[in-house]
Amino acid sequence: MTAVPRIATGPIPLPAGLAGIAPLTDTEPWLPVRDTPHPDGASSMVWLVGAHGGAGVSTLAQMWQHAGDGGARWPGLSTESPYTVLVARDTAAGLDAAHLALRQYHTEHDIPARLLGLILVAGGPGNRTSEVRRLRQTVTSLAGMSWSIPWLDQLLELPIKALATADPNTLPQKRVKDLTHAVHQDIARLGTELRDLVHADASANN
Repeated sequence: MTAVPRIATGPIPLPAGLAGIAPLTDTEPWLPVRDTPHPDGASSMVWLVGAHGGAGVSTLAQMWQHAGDGGARWPGLSTESPYTVLVARDTAAGLDAAHLALRQYHTEHDIPARLLGLILVAGGPGNRTSEVRRLRQTVTSLAGMSWSIPWLDQLLELPIKALATADPNTLPQKRVKDLTHAVHQDIARLGTELRDLVHADASANN
């Protein structure tokens, strides 16, 4: 069982020069704050929050033992970990949704989550267009930290519950081919990195 830290919540400061983020307008969609206990609240070190439907939150939560499926809601209970990673597809629509969620997070003062960064899940094989790459640069600048999940055919072909789960305290296997037996090495390493970020931030704020 992975220990869940308890620390003060609030945004991790953005890099200098990113002040003046525009708050959401009344017509722009926003993510609600969850104010009810989550079934995995006691065991989740970090919450994965989808900027939109189909972002890949449930898939990643299945593969990371220490991550909770936050759906499309910011965590809001003081009895649960505040650490959060926003998840979106690396597409124009996904990046637009992530941009809205990041603007909401940085301008609304009633979101008690502590955002570690943004995970972008590949929306298809191959490279993105230049327009998507430019949009990605804009969006990731608001996230502080960002990571990419590669396109893996098996993630579409296999039921979520059939996917293997990685313990962040064990070394990832190399050259994983069957995702029912082990988590892809890049995804497993990212899970461990998120654990390390949580521990580092919790230690710095205690």
